[in-house]
Amino acid sequence: MSAATPAVRSSVKKSLAKKYRFSSNLASVGIVSFADPELRRFVAQGISAIGFGAAVMDGDINTNIENTYAVDKLTADELAGFDFFVTDGEGSVDTMSFMRAGLVPILAQDSVFSELLRDFDPMKFEGNGFFFADLDPYRVFEKIVSYKETTKFPEDRRILLRNVLATF
Repeated sequence: MSAATPAVRSSVKKSLAKKYRFSSNLASVGIVSFADPELRRFVAQGISAIGFGAAVMDGDINTNIENTYAVDKLTADELAGFDFFVTDGEGSVDTMSFMRAGLVPILAQDSVFSELLRDFDPMKFEGNGFFFADLDPYRVFEKIVSYKETTKFPEDRRILLRNVLATF
């Protein structure tokens, strides 16, 4: 599996937006998966507050959170409609498949992938993800905001995606 073209990504995003009734004009759409329901809710609310959308896996989510929806499973084709994923590594997120599809990881530093992944440094164009030190909700959200700030710049976004795809 490899990353979809921008045209395919756009088409899939529009299809998902229609299916789950959220805005198709979102800058980024991510996948959220945390074992702790409060952390899952906090992260989903934060993602919505910064103008992103999210599919929430591994548990229910308050349907009143704008541009978020709960999903049990995502197909390989649907992955093309997402830009990033954030997880504690305890849910049903398949990190390797998600990265092969071109999704940027936002993970705990001590994940099983910590040997392969490094924090993205936009000054050096190195790294392939964003990593939080612990499951403190604000540290997790800080990395989501770092992702947002980085991807505002097309060249940084392109290099980050290239680095993600080169990892697997």
